[in-house]
Amino acid sequence: MIQNKTILLTGSTGYLGSFLKSFFLTNNYKVITAGKREDLDIYMDFKIPESISSKKINEQIDVCIHVAGATETYPSIDTSLINVTGTKALLEFCELNNIRNFIFVSTMHVFGNLCGVLTEQTEPIPKNEYGISNYLAEKYVEYYERNKGFNTSILRLSNLYGIPEELELFNRWSLVPFAFVKTAINDKNILLKTSGEQVRNFLDIEDVAQLLIKIIDLKKYPALLHVYGPDDLSIYQFAQLVSRRCLDVLGIEVNVYFESVQEKKNSELEQFQFRSNLLTEYYKPNKKIESFINAFLILLKRNYELL
Repeated sequence: MIQNKTILLTGSTGYLGSFLKSFFLTNNYKVITAGKREDLDIYMDFKIPESISSKKINEQIDVCIHVAGATETYPSIDTSLINVTGTKALLEFCELNNIRNFIFVSTMHVFGNLCGVLTEQTEPIPKNEYGISNYLAEKYVEYYERNKGFNTSILRLSNLYGIPEELELFNRWSLVPFAFVKTAINDKNILLKTSGEQVRNFLDIEDVAQLLIKIIDLKKYPALLHVYGPDDLSIYQFAQLVSRRCLDVLGIEVNVYFESVQEKKNSELEQFQFRSNLLTEYYKPNKKIESFINAFLILLKRNYELL
């Protein structure tokens, strides 16, 4: 069997990165991992960017896919260092090692106010350190495209879901798709502390992997893509969906209720559509979140002691 391209993958021990690593290997790509764990192929500590930019390697790498980054839960000082300076250092590393194809996985949270229709042409106005740091990292990627002869792509993802590679190591329980299912199993109820009318778009992790395979085989990458799934649901609708699936799949009744009626009336709404003018030229995500809920409920019920 002929081996496909060689991928340098950062963040390969995280939620998205660990899935991508397994997916690429299954599809006969060579994966070189980078991070600060000793069992990875190339040591990179994004809190020490200067240790990355001057590192020389012998491997011939076709594309770098940059998934590593501080999440919204990190302290502000770490978020800026890892996401902004760390991304710049990785670009310098790629230039030094003649890796000219570069894909940066960003987030829709570069848009501070989630309202209206958000496309690639909408100007981001970040409102917190997480959004600002990702937006600045995007600017460095664009700079290397314009001035350094790189072939780059920025993928802004909506709200990811998918079965974690290793449940016992999973640490993203604050994300809605995981938090609501876990709460339903543990507490037999889902408490909403807001109006529940905020809209979320949900994107299957495998659809992201399939899109990446499409892109890395292109001679010219799409500069910027908004990547979203087919499910636009309010928080309340998602909670009700989890409740229905609990009853149908596990025979467990789960109640959905609000912390207070007053808070429901007064809370701010996030009504928006995260969309793309370009995505369907490359791939159309089509996986529905209901199948994930069914599978995740069964998995968590079976592994209740890990919750």
